[in-house]
Amino acid sequence: MKQFLKVMLKRKSIIGSSRDTGYRIYEKYRDRKSECIQPVFKDINPAYLKSPLNIFIEQFLPENLCYLPKKKDYYTKGFSGLGDEFMWQSEPFGLHLQGAQKDGTIKDHSGEWDELKNILNYFLNK
Repeated sequence: MKQFLKVMLKRKSIIGSSRDTGYRIYEKYRDRKSECIQPVFKDINPAYLKSPLNIFIEQFLPENLCYLPKKKDYYTKGFSGLGDEFMWQSEPFGLHLQGAQKDGTIKDHSGEWDELKNILNYFLNK
């Protein structure tokens, strides 16, 4: 419960604070007409984000303070179960496998090679 309260109170400093590649692309092209790829949410983690209390709280907050998107159809179901997946026009578009972990180690993806090859073949044979 203590962790839940800590995260709930830190919303403003956490949400929208990442300055990753996606943010830089947004900043550069935000005034242009464009289409967007659709992210995939496989599961909401940590579990307290899908708790009844968090879902209740987010009903009253503006979207920029919510962990879960409010826009209908903002995210969709995935296609592989690996990494971060993205869809475009209801078709698989991209896959990102995270290498570096928060603790500084590099994730070993060797157990996922067969599934990754199948995904790459799917993209290459379209």
